[in-house]
Amino acid sequence: MKIQKIMTLFANLSPLKVNNTLCSREITPKSSCQKCVEVCPTQGLSFENGVLQLEECIYCGFCVSACPNHVFKLNEDHLINQCSTEKTLIITCHPFQKKLKLKDKEKDKLVSINCLSQLYPELVINLLFNSKEVVIFLNPALCNNCLKFKVSNLMAELNAFNLFTNAVHLVENIVDLQPYLDKIKDHSNSEEIQNYNRRMFLKSIFSSAQKIPRQFFSSTNTDNNKPRPDRPKNEKMVKVKRKYLYDIFKNTLDLKAVDLSKSLPYKKLQITECNFCEVCTKLCPTSALQVIKSENKKSLVFIPHLCTECNICQDVCFFQGIKWSENLSIKDFIQTEPLVLISASKNNCLNCQQEFWQIPGKKTICTLCGK
Repeated sequence: MKIQKIMTLFANLSPLKVNNTLCSREITPKSSCQKCVEVCPTQGLSFENGVLQLEECIYCGFCVSACPNHVFKLNEDHLINQCSTEKTLIITCHPFQKKLKLKDKEKDKLVSINCLSQLYPELVINLLFNSKEVVIFLNPALCNNCLKFKVSNLMAELNAFNLFTNAVHLVENIVDLQPYLDKIKDHSNSEEIQNYNRRMFLKSIFSSAQKIPRQFFSSTNTDNNKPRPDRPKNEKMVKVKRKYLYDIFKNTLDLKAVDLSKSLPYKKLQITECNFCEVCTKLCPTSALQVIKSENKKSLVFIPHLCTECNICQDVCFFQGIKWSENLSIKDFIQTEPLVLISASKNNCLNCQQEFWQIPGKKTICTLCGK
């Protein structure tokens, strides 16, 4: 068997999945994003010649919650698959579960993940609306000694949405957990649980490794040896984090009972200067920015639920004319039509007579003549 096939086989067992086509730094060298590098507890993430590299990984998930573009995924799909609107979802971490003095059938009622640090607000909200209730079972002292995860930070981020009556229950001891365990039927013999436990056993082989070759990490990327495909231009192809919230507003909540004027912890974009070069729209990893064209008019539009606030548009703007403004309202976030940021009409420059796109209120001079 070729060595590449062997590495691919081992990579598929790795719990960390990487979609580097969404990475801001790999999209453009002008990107200033360093979030995954800054939070990595092993200092194992870096960029070399604009390519994401990994020297050491303990599968903690800090990069999952920190990355705005959803480049990293760990146990997210497993959590979602465990949801049922008729069942309480109890989430804990592998190290804590191993220390618990519970019978196996009780332990099987817990959904164990590598680390709670991979939880981010939109994912938790999605779990809330697809479960009877959500319980996070943790030992703060263990979290602090392990990787210094602070659940208070997650709760503060959740509270910033200030929308939902569904509450996340934080439980720190067996006595308080028992009533939630009693609500869950014994499913220790379920084929799904057994299959998952087998997979986790195999994956645990790699979680103890202190050094991972770069080639191994590269092989966890989808079709890494093939030319990178164009970034998705269809929202159905990109599962950005805030898409979870958008789907809840569109498909689950009764909007008549929601105050649509309330703000969300997402920012609006505003344009102070633009020549419609369209660089920002070409490099936006999720197509949150688009240009709508007609014969004599162009409009730069913004689709809020696709935005990740990765800052690529600001980093690449020649005029530095793209800024964040006030928070989005729910109404702006869920509306079907994109928000028009700026429009321009075709005109001829008074100096060189060349056609250019003139923004209302600006001089009838093209960018080159205006320098």
